[in-house]
Amino acid sequence: MDSLLLPVQLKLDRATLRAKSLLEISKKLGHDVASHTELLPERRGFRLIVDDIPHFKSLDDACLDLSELVHMLRSALDNLAFALARVKLDPPTVPGAIHFPIHESEATFSDKRITNCLSQMPPQAAEKITEVQPFQRGKHPEIGDDGKPSDDPLLVLQKLSNTDKHRVPAVALLGQVKQDHSHTVEFYSEEDASANVPPDTSVAVDPLRPGLVVLEYRTNCPIKSATGQWAIEARLMVSVDGGWLPFEQTVEQLVWYVNLIADQFRPFFKGEA
Repeated sequence: MDSLLLPVQLKLDRATLRAKSLLEISKKLGHDVASHTELLPERRGFRLIVDDIPHFKSLDDACLDLSELVHMLRSALDNLAFALARVKLDPPTVPGAIHFPIHESEATFSDKRITNCLSQMPPQAAEKITEVQPFQRGKHPEIGDDGKPSDDPLLVLQKLSNTDKHRVPAVALLGQVKQDHSHTVEFYSEEDASANVPPDTSVAVDPLRPGLVVLEYRTNCPIKSATGQWAIEARLMVSVDGGWLPFEQTVEQLVWYVNLIADQFRPFFKGEA
């Protein structure tokens, strides 16, 4: 292997190993979640509460491992950009300007900082970096290119990296995938039952945690009993730009796509480009 590519490959290999450990954590947490009910004060309804979640503390490990994975992948791309610059001139003229740009907007990609970066690389390498930008997605619907820039794995990586470095660490959480519940409430009289139609119920869709109230049924008079069945299914998710993405799919896609991108530049280090 070309010595210029060795740091890139080492990080990509380590990222692959980290992804495997993340997927193991995800398997532990991907099970049905137990819950119990308790009556509200004065028996005026009931609430459904999440019990202790097996391996819930593994979420902390998932967050840290995800941060390390994101850092290794993002820095591998920056290392790749620096290696490309060294192919043209070693050492580069302005090393501080070199990075692997990732942009959702073509307008932001054309600023002076990007120009200073790409001009230090072989022209064909600079063209290829431009070709793989997220803003290029969706430009050719005639050939089946119906993707959106916001869905591009490079952009997901960039958002995770920026959040992790400048705001808070990458967040893994248990998102509710499915919630099924059927219950029967018995009142002390027909009059009380009639006075509570329709039911006053609220359901939480927050990420699951022990003690979370996922359902609350409120009445304006005491109830005699409440029985039923509840099933809550959760899956590990990753928080990206205010939304949730499936954890396993995101981890696998990031590792696969960054390796795919890196492979496109290998010919520049073998004199084949």
